[in-house]
Amino acid sequence: MKLIIGTFGNDVYLADFDRTSGILTHAGKSSFGSAATWILDSHQKGLLYATDETTIYSGSGAYETSVGAVIAFKVDFSNEKLPLTKTQSVLSKGKDPTHLFVTSGSENNLLFVANYNGGTVASYNIDATGLISAESSSVIDLSKDSSFQVGPRKDRQEWSHPHWIGQPPLCKNNIIYLTDLGQDKIFQYEISNGILKPLEVPFLSAAKGAGPRHIAFHTTQPLAYVLNELDSTLSVYEYDVHTGQLKTEIQKEPTVSSNILHKTNPSAIRVDRENRFVYITNRDISSDKSGNDSITVFKIITTGVTHVQNISSGGYFPRHGDLSPDEKWYIVGNQGNDRVDVFSRQYDTGLLEWRSTLKGIEKPAYIYFHQE
Repeated sequence: MKLIIGTFGNDVYLADFDRTSGILTHAGKSSFGSAATWILDSHQKGLLYATDETTIYSGSGAYETSVGAVIAFKVDFSNEKLPLTKTQSVLSKGKDPTHLFVTSGSENNLLFVANYNGGTVASYNIDATGLISAESSSVIDLSKDSSFQVGPRKDRQEWSHPHWIGQPPLCKNNIIYLTDLGQDKIFQYEISNGILKPLEVPFLSAAKGAGPRHIAFHTTQPLAYVLNELDSTLSVYEYDVHTGQLKTEIQKEPTVSSNILHKTNPSAIRVDRENRFVYITNRDISSDKSGNDSITVFKIITTGVTHVQNISSGGYFPRHGDLSPDEKWYIVGNQGNDRVDVFSRQYDTGLLEWRSTLKGIEKPAYIYFHQE
C-alpha cells in the first residue's frame, strides 16, 4: 500500500507501507512548490485535492503576504518518474486554508475550503472530471456576521479562525457544519442552490476559550465528537437528524491529564468505522518540550466516551494521524522532528502499540492512504 504524505515543506512524500510488518519505506517525493497540508479524495479516480498555504514575498523583501490556494493533482503510480502531477491551482479566497470538503448526494458538485487566517469559507463548482472552477461560487466572511465576537484568548482568538467544514452523516445531504476556533462557535448551514444559508439557529456556542477545531461523527447514532484545541478537550454533542441542529453538549472530557492541559493542543481526531473508539493526537506547546506529544484513545459508550489510553506519539508535534483502511494500524505524522510513526492497533481493546518509524519526512502534516 502507498502512503501520500502532505507537508509544510514544498514536497509531497510517498511511502510504501507493509501491512503485515508495519514498516514504512521511502518511495520518492514530488515537488509542487507548495505546502499540501490537507489532502482530500475528489471522488474521481486518481485525482486528489489539497490545501496550499503559500507565502508570497515582496520584491524588496520588506514583508511577506500569505495567500491560500487549493491544488489538484493526479496520482499515477505506474509512472515511476512522475507519480504525482499537479494539474490545477485556484485561490482559496483567504489566508492559510486548513480544510477541504466535497459534498455528496444531491449537491455533489461543490468543493468547500475553510481559510483559517482569512476568516472565510469559500465554495467552488467542480465538473464531472473533478476540475475546479476558476472562480468561487460563494465566499462567506465570518467577521462580517452580525454575531461576530472573538473568544477570550487574545493570543489565539484575535479574529475568526474557521478550521474545519463537513457534513453530519445522518442528516440530509445539504447540512454543513463549520468550526470557528476564533469565535468559539460551530456554524450550521443548509446548502441551497450552491450557497450556504444559515439554519434557523445559525450557530452553537462552545465554552469560552475552547477553540473548536475538528469534528468526527458516529455513523449510526446522531453524535458529533468535537475536538477543542485551546482547552484540550473532547465535547460530545447530539444533533437533530431532521433539522441538522446541534443540541446541548452531553459530555466534555480532557484529552490529556489535567496537570498538562495548558501544555498541549490537540490536532487530529478519528472515529473507527465500527464506532467503538476515538483517536486524538495531542501536540506539546510548552517551551521546555517536556514530552507531552501523545495519542489519546477513548472508548465510545452509550453515555459518551471513557478514557482508555494515552501513549507517546513517538516524536514531536503530531499534527495528523489516521487509521489504515483495515484499521489494524494507526500512523501519525510528527511535524516537529520530521518523522512518521506507526502503531499497531488491537481490535478488541482499541489500544495502540508503537511499531516503527520513518525519518526524513520534512514537516509532515497529513497522512493519506492511497487505495487503487
